[in-house]
This record gives sequence, C-alpha cells and structure tokens, in this order.
Amino acid sequence: MLVKAVGNTELVNNQWKYKYMSNNISVDIPLPWDIIIPCYTRNFKVDFGISIDTRDIFIILPKETLGNLRISYSPYLVTPGITRIIISIDNTSIFPLKLYTGHHYITLVSLINQGIVWDYHN
Repeated sequence: MLVKAVGNTELVNNQWKYKYMSNNISVDIPLPWDIIIPCYTRNFKVDFGISIDTRDIFIILPKETLGNLRISYSPYLVTPGITRIIISIDNTSIFPLKLYTGHHYITLVSLINQGIVWDYHN
C-alpha cells in the first residue's frame, strides 16, 4: 500500500515522519491539523491529508479518542485503487468540539487478515 501526502504536505509530513513501517493488521492515521467540528453538525468532512493506493480492501474504524463524535457512515470501506482519506463526522452535542493535530482518531484495518505493508511518500 502506498500512502501519499495531499493538500498541505508540510503539515502532513510533520505527522507521518514519526510513523514507522510495520507489518501489523492496522495503521493509526494521524490528523495533520486542528479542526473544530461545529455543534449540531452532521456529515462534517474531516480530511486526513493522505491518499492511499492499494490492491486490498480496508475498513476505517473510529478510535476512542473521538469522544462524543461519531463517524457518519460506519463502517467506512477503502476499496482497491486510490482513495483520499476524508471521513464524515457527526457532532450532536450543544458544544463545538475540537480535533487536535497529531492525534489518532481513526485506524485503517486490513480485511484480509494479513499485515499491512505500507510505504509513505511525500
């Protein structure tokens, strides 16, 4: 799987330089910038600043760090080909909620029960 920075590549590279290639069945995806999710919002688009080029199928799962937020369309599938990682988030609370740079809010999980061998390119 090839992971490539899109958008503000400097901010994205800043987060991915601390990741190391592994052979686990999951990869935590860091958020490269702060985002505020307005209150009472559905389908708010959160861009993680990367695209993935793969031949396999993956699922994106929320991590417990999402707190009161939830992914609008869970489970979120990544199919073979090139996919930009942009997810929709719902905030049903009366307060705006902030997502912070460098935190892992989602995990990419292999559905073929094999380790994910990935390479990051900026």
